[in-house]
Amino acid sequence: MRGCVLVIPFLFCACERGEHDKNIKSEQGHGRTSAADTPQSANSAVSFMVGHWEGNVHQQETNTNYLVRVSYRDDGSNDITYPADRCGGHWTLVSASASEATFTEHIDYGTSQCTPTGTVVIKDVGGQMSYEWRGKAEVVTGELHRK
Repeated sequence: MRGCVLVIPFLFCACERGEHDKNIKSEQGHGRTSAADTPQSANSAVSFMVGHWEGNVHQQETNTNYLVRVSYRDDGSNDITYPADRCGGHWTLVSASASEATFTEHIDYGTSQCTPTGTVVIKDVGGQMSYEWRGKAEVVTGELHRK
């Protein structure tokens, strides 16, 4: 018996051994995310994020502030930059609603200056976005404004 269930944003299939490689595309990729990485229904759920955003965020453990820049396109592709640390990468969508989205952050360059991965939660807050990044022992929070 075979069956497939769509669970945003991944497709899980009950398949015979060996068939999963041709039926499921691995999410692990490098570089900028593309429309092919994110289902259309998930793209529309984060439409509040489309545009260019930036803001100062605060890292609680070190009591430091720094700038974050986010470019989020309507196809779900995105770029994240931390200019002071000369690093950046992209976010992969984990879950989304009309006013909140959770991503896994992947640092693609400058990995010696930035933590290579973490979880980011973005919330629509009346035309601004609240930003929360969590790593193993780090928490970074702030607000991003449309540019």
